[in-house]
Amino acid sequence: GYQVPAALEGLVINEVMANQTKTWADASESPVRYDDYIELHNGSTAPIDLAGLWLSDKPFQPQGWQFPASSTIGAGEYLIVWTDADGARCPDPTVPKDDQPGSWECPDPTDPSRSSYHTNFALETQGDQIYIFDRTAAGLGVIHGVELGLQEADVSRSLMPDGDRTGTFEPTPTGTPGTS
Repeated sequence: GYQVPAALEGLVINEVMANQTKTWADASESPVRYDDYIELHNGSTAPIDLAGLWLSDKPFQPQGWQFPASSTIGAGEYLIVWTDADGARCPDPTVPKDDQPGSWECPDPTDPSRSSYHTNFALETQGDQIYIFDRTAAGLGVIHGVELGLQEADVSRSLMPDGDRTGTFEPTPTGTPGTS
């Protein structure tokens, strides 16, 4: 019974690269890494407030990673979200976390002021899914999503036609994040 609100109808997952090895560098990482990503697109004529929306790779666990306050996507814009499991944890140990042996806490590279977003989960190359869920107060309804089979290295799945929520995801060698 969930109906995508009119203010969110233009928001789609437009591209997914779940097996990246050398194509698009995540410049927020040092040293530079080639993390997997999703590209969101706002096909509407108004900015969309992303704060409080959720991304998850589990259809029955919608509260995977939440967009922080001050997160927006402008009208007609594209936004890259790195699915690198760096949100709240980093791969480079800096300070051990006492209550979780073997884990390390370090700065989350997510920074809405720089349009730099990093989820706390990674996508699986053998097959996975990714969904945008509405805010908790709105019932966590699915705004848009895609299920993926086995992913080739450095080949994204792009929504065709671009930004069309009823379109299909087609292979795109090398991907085209941030562009039509």
